[in-house]
Amino acid sequence: MDRRRAQFPVDVRSVSELPEPVGEALRSRQPDQSIRRIIKIPAHEYPVRRTTWRIELPFGWRTTPDRTLAFGDREITVVEVDQHGLLTVTPIPLDALVEIHVMEVLLYAFIEFIWAGSAGVETKRAEYNSVGSTLIQRAVDQVRATFPPCLPPVARVQSGISLAELPLKFRNHLRRSLIPSEQLLAVTYQPAIRRQRVRLHPYLSPNRAVAVTERCLIFVEDQRHRRRWLDSVDTDYSVVRRFFPLSHVQRLSFDPASEVHWLNLQVGISDITHSAAIPLAPAGAEALRAVLHDQGIAVPERGLG
Repeated sequence: MDRRRAQFPVDVRSVSELPEPVGEALRSRQPDQSIRRIIKIPAHEYPVRRTTWRIELPFGWRTTPDRTLAFGDREITVVEVDQHGLLTVTPIPLDALVEIHVMEVLLYAFIEFIWAGSAGVETKRAEYNSVGSTLIQRAVDQVRATFPPCLPPVARVQSGISLAELPLKFRNHLRRSLIPSEQLLAVTYQPAIRRQRVRLHPYLSPNRAVAVTERCLIFVEDQRHRRRWLDSVDTDYSVVRRFFPLSHVQRLSFDPASEVHWLNLQVGISDITHSAAIPLAPAGAEALRAVLHDQGIAVPERGLG
């Protein structure tokens, strides 16, 4: 148990408590007074699922580096130290973030930052034991609070939207995804969507809730691969949450197809863009499009063009 505890993420009160090489790396990027939170994620091993031709193989194992995440006024600095002592520093500008992606399943979790870098879209993922999810969530809230509200003031009124109709899992995770004072302006939920014209009816989309606030588009969903057979109803213990800041949404449209409407997002800065395509049931897509339009966000009814 003590060995397991040593792998849990922990809060660090100041840069001076870190090993000297890590502290120096952080100070080279951010002055101490600008750092608001430091989370240390110790190196640990976790199993990796392996399959070939739909046959399950024995789990493989991956060892993560020792990671320190410093959340400051203008950037997130990630310092990694591998098993050979090699140190890598990754700066992530807060004003360049285009998506925050959080996944949790039992004791395994990761947070992934996606941002517009100088040479293109960049990604940094950090795995952690989900015992530390509360620490990570506080950091996510801190980062999301820097995303500016983008809807007109007249639209940002108390919506009175109820989450009572959502399944309990999605209701709880959507509530924990909101920062204090953030207003929920729209929400839609849809069960998993199964392809109708494909043998064995594989699933096209997992269970998913889509929410709009004055700052973000938020998606809460199951893992995509959770149902592999025709009538499988196995319990999904995972949750995936994705946050897209409205301030960087360049284009947003709905593209009707034969079975679903695709919500197409293009998020970025200048010509550095990150795209996402999310399948929605037609009724849910139309309801969401109408709400976005009412909130002052222009949404083409068909295609990105």
